[in-house]
Amino acid sequence: KMRKIMGTTAVLLFAIILAAQTNQSIKGIVKDKTTNEPITGAIIRSGKQVVTSNESGNFAITKMDNSTIRISSMGYQSVEFKSDPSNQSILEFALIPNPSYLQPLEVNAIRASDKAPFSKTNLLKT
Repeated sequence: KMRKIMGTTAVLLFAIILAAQTNQSIKGIVKDKTTNEPITGAIIRSGKQVVTSNESGNFAITKMDNSTIRISSMGYQSVEFKSDPSNQSILEFALIPNPSYLQPLEVNAIRASDKAPFSKTNLLKT
């Protein structure tokens, strides 16, 4: 009877250790590859988890499994990599700017007189 209890206890401890190893966290920082500046608000996805980077570019994902992590941000090319929760170092990701997202915007306006054939709105400078 004692062997049965010890065997059951060993199996439970092994299961707990195994579960703890698969539910680790991963930390990282997201930076611009050309300027080395942190990227605020980058979206980091791992499985069903979604987090964003803070103003320093830092992020943390808890309860990691061995899934693929995807990092994306407006104006940058997305990055994907296979996660390794056993790696406890802080990972650094450098996103490459994607100029197609950052096309220049030109604003044109006309000045209408009081006798214009269309309605107008006066904008005041403050």
